[in-house]
Amino acid sequence: NNSAILIKPEKIVANELGYFLELSDAIYFYDKSGIFKSVINRRGTGPGEYLTISDFIIDLNTNTIEINDGETKKILQFNLEGKFINEYSHHINSYSFAKISNDKYLLNSGRLYNDNIDYSLNLFNINSKEIEFGYNAIDNNLKYLNFIEYANFSHFGDTLSYSSSISNKIYSVDSAGMHARVALDFKSNNVPIEYYERFKDLTEFISAFKKTNYVSIFDGYQESLRYMFISYSF
Repeated sequence: NNSAILIKPEKIVANELGYFLELSDAIYFYDKSGIFKSVINRRGTGPGEYLTISDFIIDLNTNTIEINDGETKKILQFNLEGKFINEYSHHINSYSFAKISNDKYLLNSGRLYNDNIDYSLNLFNINSKEIEFGYNAIDNNLKYLNFIEYANFSHFGDTLSYSSSISNKIYSVDSAGMHARVALDFKSNNVPIEYYERFKDLTEFISAFKKTNYVSIFDGYQESLRYMFISYSF
């Protein structure tokens, strides 16, 4: 209808409740029949407001829509009618995120700068309001590879998987740590770690990389019982 016209959503989540679409820092909710139900559009800097939707998730246990605002560094919770419930400041520059329990979230920072934090993935507890620990230590030689990453997490069954832009591995991840699930082998098209270390500037790296036959810049993946669907930029 005229109140919910969608053009090229940035993210779509489909589940038993219906369809959730992100567009221009707003989230639109449609039921399974395609009937528009609600919209969250609360840009601002006050309580219950956000500057950007870095990522959003749907918690089917609580029927809540949850947003990570990487600019104001907080997680916001809304009900399905779009009413604000609560928010939690995590003080982490981040992109994508995932919820692993009622009080714990994984925040993916990629290689964004964070004071006194040297991990790309951090476990945040909303009760203690602290980062409990980090996963995936950032190599100082590769900090220039600061790709914007929005598709790092994937759910299949009871498994939460994680991938990052220049890795050829997919990990299962939980509160106990990261565990390698799959290693992707592109034979002669694998990127040697020494190749990444030749550069110090992201623009220079991308310009040179496009001229090679290497496979890299992992954009994320989905899986079924028989197949894995993987997206790469190059």
